Amino acid sequence: MSRTLTEGPRQRRSSRALTALILALGLLAMVISGCSSIPVTGPVGTLPARNLAAEDEAPNFNVTGPTGGESPDRIVRGFFRGGLSAADNYAVAREYMTPELAASWDATERTLVVDNDPEFEQVDDAEDHLTADVRVTRILDGSGVRQDRPKGENTELEFSLRRVDGEWRLSKAPNGIVVESSSFEYAFSPVTLYFYSDSKLSTLVPDVRWMAKRQGRSAAVATALLEGPAPYLKKAVYSAFPEGSKLSRASVPVENKVATVDVPESVLTDASDETRQRMLLQLERSLVDSVNVNSVQLTADQNAVEVGPRLNEPRINPAPDGAMVGLRGDEVVRYEDGALRQVEGGDKVGTALSDPTMSPVQEAYAVLTGGSRQLKLLTQDASVRTLFKGTQLVAPSYDSHSWVWTAQAVPGSPVLAVRAAGGSPVRLEGAWLGKGTVTGLRVSADGTRLAVTVKRSDGDHLLIAGIQRDKNGKPVGLATPLELTLSVKANRVAWASDSELVVTAPGPKNKVVAEQVSLERRSSTWTMLLGMTSLAVAPGTDRAAIAVVNDETVLAREGTTWRQVAKELGVNDLSYRG
Repeated sequence: MSRTLTEGPRQRRSSRALTALILALGLLAMVISGCSSIPVTGPVGTLPARNLAAEDEAPNFNVTGPTGGESPDRIVRGFFRGGLSAADNYAVAREYMTPELAASWDATERTLVVDNDPEFEQVDDAEDHLTADVRVTRILDGSGVRQDRPKGENTELEFSLRRVDGEWRLSKAPNGIVVESSSFEYAFSPVTLYFYSDSKLSTLVPDVRWMAKRQGRSAAVATALLEGPAPYLKKAVYSAFPEGSKLSRASVPVENKVATVDVPESVLTDASDETRQRMLLQLERSLVDSVNVNSVQLTADQNAVEVGPRLNEPRINPAPDGAMVGLRGDEVVRYEDGALRQVEGGDKVGTALSDPTMSPVQEAYAVLTGGSRQLKLLTQDASVRTLFKGTQLVAPSYDSHSWVWTAQAVPGSPVLAVRAAGGSPVRLEGAWLGKGTVTGLRVSADGTRLAVTVKRSDGDHLLIAGIQRDKNGKPVGLATPLELTLSVKANRVAWASDSELVVTAPGPKNKVVAEQVSLERRSSTWTMLLGMTSLAVAPGTDRAAIAVVNDETVLAREGTTWRQVAKELGVNDLSYRG
């Protein structure tokens, strides 16, 4: 029996309390019997950074198959628990299925991470037809691409059952597994694929995925790399491998910590030695950083591949120098080692200045004037140029291709990119921008990604979208963004590395909290500062984050605390390059 799930009444056949008790007891049993060293709960921000290569790739959750006599709802619960173990292609979860479903079910199509105990219902009073209501906080697709659901997304899963040898078994179930958020990081861990920032293939860009801890992850990493970047990086990064590349065989054998990646000869037919070397470098960085191997051997149909002499290593996590720009009243100044230095022409930019930034590649400055109504450029020769006029412009970002980015903090307004040399602005729109107001933005140091804070009716959101450019570096589009969960108010964003960002909402009278948001691990909050009016964060380096409090006191972050480094300078709105 089946029906449209949104139609008609349904009868409740289980209670939250019973479900919670059974799931809690089941998880406790797993921990006591098989995983006593693995904690399963803890507050956000308490996990230490991990050595991914040293992790056990196949933790033993000690989940078991059905023992006999289970009711339909207990079969579904057992199926959920069985998804924690990826051993033998999720063999335990398949034990809860009919032979036909066990043969066709795809465990890796998606992973739903939930933060509530499922509520089970019978459909039309049919014992063999159940639904489970879960609140999804994160979804992983089949390639491990993460999409957060910050507010939780109620999802209904449908199951059908029939008896096999007198016992209930699932005959219909959605592909993929369901994992409680408290167990997620013990069943999954991040792996980092690397793609190139441009056609020169000189800088590597991380593409973080989440994959089950299981034997054979080297093959999963290599397969995902060959399939190409995540949706939020589409057409924004490059691969040395041609589109459509696949492994010649399903496995990537590892012997003496050397992974052998075998591809069809056709993948390499038109590849130069340099391109082959770039392929190898891309594989090496992705596999060595993600699984327990030291090097990679590239083969074609199981034959050794000559890749030529070793090229220079591509850059990873590029960092600007320590130069900082700030404002002293209506003057653009440099801040160095606790002291201010004048900038030629810095006192002739305009009035009501705010939010200056610097070019990553030259001594040029972008700044808002006229109460955030004009975006101006102060060039190396001290000339001043107006790049854009608008309303409520957000703090600009200056990218490595010499484009300056901003937006109008008006609902539905597009992101704007203006070439520093002048010209009409490029308006970059998307359905996702129409759902809110852009309040802050920052381009990554490698020039491939735009981080955006967006205000919507349900709060502040952080999104990352790949920047699609033409052959001359002109922005032509933004990829479908990746959304990350925030726990603080945010209208400013900065890159702390190529895979971590810091967001905050400065205010002269507020207790301001910054949050460090990671693509690889749990987010963490920084010690709050009363009256923080600006925060400067440098990507890719160990340089201290610099905060200005009450428009006069400059603090540097050391470890998890703040130390005063200057006072009464009259400087504010400090920013590193970018």
